[in-house]
Amino acid sequence: MTLIQSLRGWWLRQLSFPAQDRALYRAVWNSGPTRLLDIGVSNLQRAVRLIELAKLKNPLASIEFVGISLFEAARCLGKRSSSLKEVYQQMRRLNVVARLIPGTILPGLQTLADLNLKVDFVLIAGPHDCAELLQAWPSLMRLLDEKSQVWVHGDIEGRGTGKGFKRLSIEEIQARAFCATEPTRCAA
Repeated sequence: MTLIQSLRGWWLRQLSFPAQDRALYRAVWNSGPTRLLDIGVSNLQRAVRLIELAKLKNPLASIEFVGISLFEAARCLGKRSSSLKEVYQQMRRLNVVARLIPGTILPGLQTLADLNLKVDFVLIAGPHDCAELLQAWPSLMRLLDEKSQVWVHGDIEGRGTGKGFKRLSIEEIQARAFCATEPTRCAA
């Protein structure tokens, strides 16, 4: 790693804007994931930075990026989103294996789960239907292994908990998956 690359990695983790993304950058730097899943791809710059850090941490590994988003359809709904073509172009520039799945969260995660794909780092950001997100937790569980990290945006479930990102423990993910399969037992 060159001095410039080291400085770039340090700058992203300590001084980059928006500040709420720094926790994600530090998590990628500390864990060194090789397969990243971005559900929503709401911020292409953030996705690029996550990949840059993963490549700096694992210079010899092949980094894979998986994105589930509405892409162009989100613009029709008045939501901010990158086009499928823009994301592919950016991934090609970064020399990253990209698997982009247009659509909503539930069918996208079911597709990945059916492929027995395992991911190291999951970011859930961007606008999602809360009911669909609740149903998607069991499919997400199938993509995880013991070292996977799942990060969610504070407002993702409509709880208004702020703008930052929060890492979910495996117990929290399991509880959400259970509530999706047994909603009557979680109503309390």
